[in-house]
Amino acid sequence: MSIFTSIGAGISKAISFIVTVFSKADEVKKLLDSLAPATVAAMLATFYDVTKTLASAAAVVGDVETGSISAAFTLSETTLGLVKSVVADAKTDGSVIAADLKALGVIV
Repeated sequence: MSIFTSIGAGISKAISFIVTVFSKADEVKKLLDSLAPATVAAMLATFYDVTKTLASAAAVVGDVETGSISAAFTLSETTLGLVKSVVADAKTDGSVIAADLKALGVIV
């Protein structure tokens, strides 16, 4: 397999992935619109923090290889505050987070 074949295969996979993502965009938007704002904020903030951590791949790989998963991913104070808000709902009535987790397919 030549380098050009490998590059072509990689580009083809990337294009396929992008088409898949954009074809699901409306479904994702509808799902996010159906969730409580606190849940969406916590999800997006967590995703941002994890993605930001993955950008520093060398440090993450070192932590994961040593089994230190919790050290690999650090959540910001803002994200922790948003997550605590969602947890507070779960501790009281819990109906909002239960409905959101069901919509996300996390619980049945």
